[in-house]
Amino acid sequence: MSVNYSLDAATASAFAIFIILFRLKGSLWKLIWREMLGWTVLIVFLYMVYVNLLKGSEYEPYYKLLIDMTKDVPTDGTLTFLLSYMTYNSLTRWQDTFKCLAWPENVAFLYKQYCNKKAMTEHEAKCLNRSVARDEVNLLKSSRLNANSPHYWVPIDWIVVLIRSRYKSGRHAKDSIMTEVQYKTFITEINKLRGRTGDVLSYDWVPLPLALFQSLTIFVYSTLIVNCFQMQGRIITSGKSGFSELFVESMSTLPFSMLYLSFQRISQVIINPFGQDDDDFEVQYLIDRHIKVLNEILCSDDNETISTSESGKR
Repeated sequence: MSVNYSLDAATASAFAIFIILFRLKGSLWKLIWREMLGWTVLIVFLYMVYVNLLKGSEYEPYYKLLIDMTKDVPTDGTLTFLLSYMTYNSLTRWQDTFKCLAWPENVAFLYKQYCNKKAMTEHEAKCLNRSVARDEVNLLKSSRLNANSPHYWVPIDWIVVLIRSRYKSGRHAKDSIMTEVQYKTFITEINKLRGRTGDVLSYDWVPLPLALFQSLTIFVYSTLIVNCFQMQGRIITSGKSGFSELFVESMSTLPFSMLYLSFQRISQVIINPFGQDDDDFEVQYLIDRHIKVLNEILCSDDNETISTSESGKR
């Protein structure tokens, strides 16, 4: 579901930038429109309450006292630091998680290159190719492992066992599926695949501290609410009234409010890239792609290929 705009940004023309700025999917506008609508409604509500209910009444001094209490609240610098820290860490995790995604064609290419077909019959070679290319779901479900524990390493273990059972050294090396050097290279590459898959699981297992996520969210929304009261104070102090003054004050505060909300929502979206957000990783596409690639590499000479639906039934 990642939003790709690289082609539109290939030429830095005014028209291309305009098109990119007003795209909806994965855009800034789609992320923050609800918060900005709530912020606008709150500003208008506070102004209407003051003008129609509190102005000239016995409660006006209390309202002004509340505004005076929020006038000197120093929030901008601290909030900017928190936003920068959270966004940087979330983006770093997002990039590192993508780098850990496994691409199994390296293992498939090594197996196809190293496999000694003379060490087995044609039928055995086809069966072995299909076994390396797919997951046996029934066997995976029948594993003695707990259903909630990670099973990602089990198919990799099957491949190692299959290759090890046909690997021979010494005087029987001519009947081996691979030479000693090739076998070591293959096992090293498949261990890299297992390690990267485990790293992806680790990023999901140990997220950023919950308190950091909560602190940022509470701080951003609290700052926006305080800014609404500070804006009312500037309007009252100026001695002017009317929606024109409210509009001017809103426009002066709008860029910073959008900036705070933008960085907060971005950090929330990318903190876990395996969800349904517009910029999350297309996991189903990757699974389908890997199955097709493995079929093409290992089963291209075979009439039977493994489809997504078939692998789910097995």
